Amino acid sequence: MAVVDRNHVSDPRASIRPIQTGRAGGAPRPLSATCGVTLGAWSDLDLVKGLAEKSGGAYFEIYRRHSASVSAAVTMVLLSDHRCGDVVAEVFRSLWASPGQFDPTRGTLRSHLRRNAREHGIDLILTEVAGRAA
Repeated sequence: MAVVDRNHVSDPRASIRPIQTGRAGGAPRPLSATCGVTLGAWSDLDLVKGLAEKSGGAYFEIYRRHSASVSAAVTMVLLSDHRCGDVVAEVFRSLWASPGQFDPTRGTLRSHLRRNAREHGIDLILTEVAGRAA
């Protein structure tokens, strides 16, 4: 089990477990109750490594940190809100499915997610335009 204090987490990945439900209505327990480690202190690279181990807590923390930025990026492309949620969900789903697609030598996780959001948004527009032309 990881030792947690305010300034240091020793081997935080050792105690990561997926978010568990246990409350009425299936609401997830808070991260601190689930894994005993504050993931907010982790770097994005450590969180992506946690995704490779299918850590629900790491996924939640990445989503918490970056979902607003990803949503803003796709909103600039689509210029409407009604499809943005689907694109944001797809960006994070693809990161969950293959966390190895993130290459830290090419930039930050935020820039990677925003680029993917723009690409998914553009693909959506091109698909709609092609559908109208047919």
